[in-house]
Amino acid sequence: IRAAVGSMSDKWRQFDQESLAVLASSFARLQWPDRSLFRRLGISLTSPNNRIGTHTALKPQHITAIVKAFSSMRYRHDRLLAYLTSVLVGDRSAGRRTAQHWRYGG
Repeated sequence: IRAAVGSMSDKWRQFDQESLAVLASSFARLQWPDRSLFRRLGISLTSPNNRIGTHTALKPQHITAIVKAFSSMRYRHDRLLAYLTSVLVGDRSAGRRTAQHWRYGG
């Protein structure tokens, strides 16, 4: 995981499809909680103002939803990337809609 995370663009400035795929594969291997990885990503699990780069906030519930989704592997890879992307670009309503879609079997 560390090698995969290390290959990402510096300070998470860019999220292209390749980077998202690497992140997806990293999360797929996680056993929750893995605080050391989150620290490496620069994500605090306790602060309500988690930051990635300079423009995006990830809240603990987003992180939990992402980790659970990746670890369950019941969901299609492209849907996970779509959800993660929506969170990273700050479209929280899209993220919630997608999470509800998964949760209620849509």
